[in-house]
Amino acid sequence: MQQEHGPVRDVMMSNATQYDTSTAPSYLRQQAQRCVRIARDCPHSPTSHELEALGVELMEKAAELDELLELLATKTTTHHGQ
Repeated sequence: MQQEHGPVRDVMMSNATQYDTSTAPSYLRQQAQRCVRIARDCPHSPTSHELEALGVELMEKAAELDELLELLATKTTTHHGQ
């Protein structure tokens, strides 16, 4: 079952596309930390939980992107080295 994250996620993800792919994992981590900070200060429990979940998702996506970028760099290096 997929959760609907709404406008906050849409804005954060659309902002992520404005960055160079090499800086994208860092940007996603910054946004994840921002979500967690906001969640801690949020008195509305459902919103707080959603922000925390979004933060976790962003961290996971950053890790996936790191792996992908590393793989692409390895393939590019290997391809150019032949």
